[in-house]
Amino acid sequence: RPPAMVEAEREPEELEGKGAWSDADSEADMAELMEFDLRDEIPGTGKSEYLARCEQLKIVPVAMFIAKLECPQINLRHHGIGGKGSSAVAAALQHNAHIRTLNLGDNWLGDEGAAAVGAVLGQNQTLTSLDLAENRIGIYGARALCDGILKTTTLKELVLRGNGFDDRSAVPLFDAIGRSSTLTRVDLSSNALGEEAGRLAGAALANNSCLFDLHLGWNSLRAKGGAAVAEALKSNSGLCKLNLSFNGIADAGARVLAEALPVNSALTNLDVSHNRIGCAGALALAEGLRANRSLVSCELSNNPMAVGEGLKVSLEGVQAIVSALRENTTIESIGLSHVQEGAERLRGDAPRLDPKKPDGHYRLDLAQPWDSFVCETLYDRMQAEAGESWLHAKLQGAPMVLPRDGSKWEIPTQGVLEFDYVTWRRGMEVTLELDLSNSGDAFLAAQVLARVHSAGGDDSPTRSAGEAFRDCRLDGVLYTGADGGYGGDLPATGKLKLTYVCHKPLDEISCKIHFDLAAASDRDTALRLWERALTAPSEMWKAATLNGDPVQLGTWQYPELPPSGILELEHSIGLAARPTDRGRHFSPTMNDARFRALLETLSSEALADDAKVALINQAASRNYFGCAQVLPILGALAFRKAKIEAAVMLHARVVDAKRFTSVLQALSSEEDRQAVLAAVGGGRRS
Repeated sequence: RPPAMVEAEREPEELEGKGAWSDADSEADMAELMEFDLRDEIPGTGKSEYLARCEQLKIVPVAMFIAKLECPQINLRHHGIGGKGSSAVAAALQHNAHIRTLNLGDNWLGDEGAAAVGAVLGQNQTLTSLDLAENRIGIYGARALCDGILKTTTLKELVLRGNGFDDRSAVPLFDAIGRSSTLTRVDLSSNALGEEAGRLAGAALANNSCLFDLHLGWNSLRAKGGAAVAEALKSNSGLCKLNLSFNGIADAGARVLAEALPVNSALTNLDVSHNRIGCAGALALAEGLRANRSLVSCELSNNPMAVGEGLKVSLEGVQAIVSALRENTTIESIGLSHVQEGAERLRGDAPRLDPKKPDGHYRLDLAQPWDSFVCETLYDRMQAEAGESWLHAKLQGAPMVLPRDGSKWEIPTQGVLEFDYVTWRRGMEVTLELDLSNSGDAFLAAQVLARVHSAGGDDSPTRSAGEAFRDCRLDGVLYTGADGGYGGDLPATGKLKLTYVCHKPLDEISCKIHFDLAAASDRDTALRLWERALTAPSEMWKAATLNGDPVQLGTWQYPELPPSGILELEHSIGLAARPTDRGRHFSPTMNDARFRALLETLSSEALADDAKVALINQAASRNYFGCAQVLPILGALAFRKAKIEAAVMLHARVVDAKRFTSVLQALSSEEDRQAVLAAVGGGRRS
């Protein structure tokens, strides 16, 4: 019979140790490890005691546990150790002098395993953190474990999450927590603790000044239990972090918590999200937050604070909290998402504001009081802090410009506002890949190098000058210029790749151009820069004039420049908070406006296919495309050879490669399709 069938017929106790093997342990590895460790016992590990106990219980030792008995941290989560296996682990812990952190989560320890571990806690002198989450420990195991907690002199962190503890188990647990002089962090989340457990937790907190982090989330404390915990905060002077999320403390519990906030001076982090706190509870919390001077983080999300009496919508509670936050100067992070429409999820997350780290994209509904508060806070900060700015601001989808003459912007009372908040001290950057044999690329290289050289920058982006290169390489070799400071003449050939970083309040750098179009060299450089303006995602021409008269880039048909005249303009290079090119799977496609300009240029009948392919090559090297964009590009080409070459070129730059079959179908013959597939390594299709 198959071995599995024979194994299935054995008694359950014969198989208990089978799950003790980790998924990564093979029989050969474990046998080799066991043979080695039996010969070479290392003092202070408890290895021989562990192996002896395993042999006595007739269970298979855990190879990972044996291998890491000398390590300060051991993670045995999901190893199926069981009650008997934990007895062997306890035998090792009794003699081990190395392990400080032990995770035995989700191992079916049960009461037997919890009792075995609890029995050795008083004898072990090194263990400081113990995780017994999700182990189906009942009241008998809880009692035995708590006896060990009261005897240990080293245990500081205890995780008992997800064990199904109820109010009966809460009696020994909170008695031990209240009397312990070593525990600093306890996690009892995701259990079945009720109102009586809340009363016991409050009594424990009232008598304990050592515990500073208590997680009671995902229980059933309800209003009375939550109120009891909150009442204890009035006299507790040690607890810093308290999580009461998902407990249904409602308005009654929130009122007692609000009374405790002005009195308590120790609590810094509070989470009461998902607690059915309505408008009345929000009004009470607002008064507590206004008077509190210790909280730095407060999570209030997913409470129906906009629901008042009779289930009527009322923003009074949310507005009161917003008003309190304006007066409270210590809170740095606040969570108020899903509170404005009865905790509904249709609107999406309201923005989370962290004054210390405001950088990011914001989408604010100005008709909502919290969003309006975030807008006002960020606007006032931007006005007060030099070097911080809003970028790409849009109101109702239309670009908007904030006043720059010193006048204050009046925040609208409605409409959707979007913008990127940027603190320039983090640095804005751009990466340029330049071919020095190309006159336009060489011109830009000289301009950017001269800019950093004059600023006194080097390869460190933290210079007080505010401009530097994070990386600058010529043909793969670090380049610092002829004088070591990016000065001197550039070589005539070579590939220069540089990453320019700016810590000044700039979102672009500009190179001023003055070209005489009658001069062949100036004309060629202008044409090469025109190609970059058409194909580079962050580059454009601004304020262009010909002989002093304003002119638009679209006035001329590429590549035809006027035969003469003085062309003056600014070649602008946009900066970004993060690299533009993050690979085909994470980079955006060429934006619509630039793509339309490129396609219009490619559609010119006066432009030969060779010139079009050369322009497509430049665009492909600097942008990513969708297959829907590739199709009209191929349509702009007249001859099949050019279409094949362009399709091959663009294949590596499409973000939706699975849709490339639509591009292949646009080719005129199966022969052309096979030619493209052969070139990109796709093989022949049947």
